[in-house]
Amino acid sequence: MACFLYIWEGWIQPDAEVLLVMKTTVRKFTAPSNRIIANELPELIALPVCAGSERYLEWVRQTVAAN
Repeated sequence: MACFLYIWEGWIQPDAEVLLVMKTTVRKFTAPSNRIIANELPELIALPVCAGSERYLEWVRQTVAAN
C-alpha cells in the first residue's frame, strides 16, 4: 500500500492505493472494467509492450489463451 496524491474536484487529495499489474492481451483487456465498482473513477489503463523476452511473452500468450 502506498500514499498517492491526486487532484479531485479542484482539491489535492491524499489517499492510500494499491498498484495492481495484470498481464493480458488486447482482446481481453476490456473484460474486467465493468466489474470494478470500488472506486468512482478506477484507473484502468493499457500499456503497450514494445519488446521483451520472447519466451516470457509466449508464456503470457499461452496463459491468457487458456483462460
